[in-house]
Amino acid sequence: MVGFFFRRILQHRSEILLGQRLRAMRFRLGREGRRNRRAMELLEDWEGAAAEMEDQIRRIRGEMERQVVADIFAELWVYDSLIQLENDPLMRDALQRIHAQNLDPRNLIYINQLRTFLERRRRSRRHRRRLRSLP
Repeated sequence: MVGFFFRRILQHRSEILLGQRLRAMRFRLGREGRRNRRAMELLEDWEGAAAEMEDQIRRIRGEMERQVVADIFAELWVYDSLIQLENDPLMRDALQRIHAQNLDPRNLIYINQLRTFLERRRRSRRHRRRLRSLP
């Protein structure tokens, strides 16, 4: 009878321990399942973001190619215009006259800037004298 009693207690205790282990295993597996689900959701989100980035890259590359083609056409137009100007006899004569005068636009701009600066300086001195002479 005593053996039966101990066996019953031990059996009950082992069932309790087995139940705890099963619950712990279920909890761990559930947690891992949640982790796996989250990881899968993140992967799906990342795949969507990667597809969107690829679309943006394609759009940007297309825009860059269009810009390169537009630049090439602009350069060709400028080149053709310069050739037309060089072949025009009136423009050729005008350019030869300009070169004969030795007028460098950079020098002209520099001289004009210096003159305007000196004129402004003189005016400001006169203005100060007038202000000092006033009572």
